[in-house]
Amino acid sequence: MSRGAAGDDDPLAWDADFVPDDDQDDEEDDPGDAEWPVLLGAEDPTVPVHPDMDVVDDFGTIDDYIDEALGVVGPSRWVAVVDVQVLLIAQESVLLVRRANTGFCDGMWSPPTGRLRAMESVVLRAVREAEETLAVSVDPERLRFLHVTHYRSDSDRVVFVFAATAWDGEPANAEPHEHDALSWFPLDALPEETIACTVAAIANYRAGRPFSLLNWW
Repeated sequence: MSRGAAGDDDPLAWDADFVPDDDQDDEEDDPGDAEWPVLLGAEDPTVPVHPDMDVVDDFGTIDDYIDEALGVVGPSRWVAVVDVQVLLIAQESVLLVRRANTGFCDGMWSPPTGRLRAMESVVLRAVREAEETLAVSVDPERLRFLHVTHYRSDSDRVVFVFAATAWDGEPANAEPHEHDALSWFPLDALPEETIACTVAAIANYRAGRPFSLLNWW
């Protein structure tokens, strides 16, 4: 089943000709877009060679490298966690999952959320997260940037929030080991147990603010 574009009464609807503002779109030689379909369907994805490494076999190897590098950098150059959220929106409602067994905000409702990995764009992370969490395919060119929040919780986090009103497939809980429920909620009536950064992102977006700080002094 395929979800069509939102109607004119959708507060998050946008023009059908909308194209994300991505500087790389104008670069004909950029291999990023061409590699996305391969990465989305690959069981063992590969990435370009890191300038300080020989051959990178998978994302985990890069993560290990980054962790080791951060130990050398030291506390004077702080590195924040980057999270990416993707909101599926239909008829002024948003699809949320309830977190379970993750060790972070379990029992709370959130959109599909994933931590950005090395050598991965925030757009690719959003596309991958929709597929991995909800078993739906989202065209990256149909993603709309909603909001970014600098969020202080258990760590220093920067949260990028994207939305889609069109996708291929019927949303389902594709990760029952991390989510124990799936439900639609009105944008103006989110459950009390929704994670704070999502509540803040939606409220700020509807108020016309693309950026916010959360839990900072």
